[in-house]
Amino acid sequence: MDLDHTRTWFVDRDGLSLLNQREIHFNQRYREQIGREADRDGKYEFSHKWPTDPANAEIGAIIRESDDGKWVAGIVWDDFLSAQGHNPWACMHLSVRVGALEPAESVTRRGRIYLFEGNSEDCLDRCRAFLKR
Repeated sequence: MDLDHTRTWFVDRDGLSLLNQREIHFNQRYREQIGREADRDGKYEFSHKWPTDPANAEIGAIIRESDDGKWVAGIVWDDFLSAQGHNPWACMHLSVRVGALEPAESVTRRGRIYLFEGNSEDCLDRCRAFLKR
């Protein structure tokens, strides 16, 4: 459940990074575009509830280990907008990017959900392998 916020990660440029607050970590690929939607102070309509963090997410994955460290769960998407957790509970929010679609337009995204005996690094390896396909 990770109530103490010490076993949930997103992936930044350095690898696994603790997702211990409720800040939003935007996809680094879209960060400049997203930034253009902020006001003069760099705030968004939702900033009072969900602050943003300058640490960008590199891949669309959130990973959490069980309290006893024996199990791991992960979510990964091939294209995403942001990663966020603990909002305010023990949530794992990974926003898949589907764009702005015209009427009757569609888009296909690929994703995976993992749950297995292992640790965060094992899950990160699987997420990266999935994204290489």
